[in-house]
Amino acid sequence: MVADDTDVLVLLIAKSRAVNADVYMKSDSGGKVVIHNITEIVKSKEMGVCDALPGLHTFTSCDSVSAFDKVRAYNLTYKDQQYQQTFADLGTNCNTERLLEAFFSELYGGKHLSDENVCHYELFCSKKDDTEPSQLPPCRDCLHKYSLRR
Repeated sequence: MVADDTDVLVLLIAKSRAVNADVYMKSDSGGKVVIHNITEIVKSKEMGVCDALPGLHTFTSCDSVSAFDKVRAYNLTYKDQQYQQTFADLGTNCNTERLLEAFFSELYGGKHLSDENVCHYELFCSKKDDTEPSQLPPCRDCLHKYSLRR
């Protein structure tokens, strides 16, 4: 497959186990052709991480959401099997919202606050006059609406 899109890479990593063959992706970035061995990438990652990538990507890395720290989000997910399962279950499990709140609170430095509104408020108060909206996690209602679109 030839693609320059991260969306394609994420989907290939998540779904390549279903293909009974080696999977590769060719990309051309700045005139430099790179062949990604998707099969080897998948072998080097835990199954939970691969399954979580599409959900994590839609929340943090897609073009419509650029304010999130993508590396920190990946690292949080990589270290926590509960977050891996939460992102893998998006769209199939209605009970993921509390875990999404905890994830986004931790992503923004709230350290496992399970109430997104409390995290939003505490971070707003701690930044005083220097608060930019992109520095705050989404409130619970926004996170709920956003999760419905996924």
